Amino acid sequence: MRKTAGLAAATAALLMTAALPVRAQDGLDIVFAHHSSASNTFWQAVKKGYDDACARVSANCQMLFTQTEGSVQEQLANIEAAIAQKPDAILTSIVDNQALDEVLQRARDAGITVIGVNVDDT
Repeated sequence: MRKTAGLAAATAALLMTAALPVRAQDGLDIVFAHHSSASNTFWQAVKKGYDDACARVSANCQMLFTQTEGSVQEQLANIEAAIAQKPDAILTSIVDNQALDEVLQRARDAGITVIGVNVDDT
């Protein structure tokens, strides 16, 4: 399971390089906000893969954990904070079909690429 999680994160970060224009002297700025706390072993494996992939493509990456395991409200607050940073992309898990719709649309309207990961959202 850890290899799969790391591979998924690495693949997502590498795909970002093909999907986004790189600013002149900067790498991509990518924020990954999900619904889990730092104590979750699955998401620690994802973070390792994400960090490795970001290093390979010289992207500026940040992973935002929640304080409370599974807190969609904290995830929502993290996405709001990410939008304020104006990254090139936001990656996020979507475990609620409607809770993140508005905030993710605002990110898209701001020109931020949004990618859902580890998701079964209609």
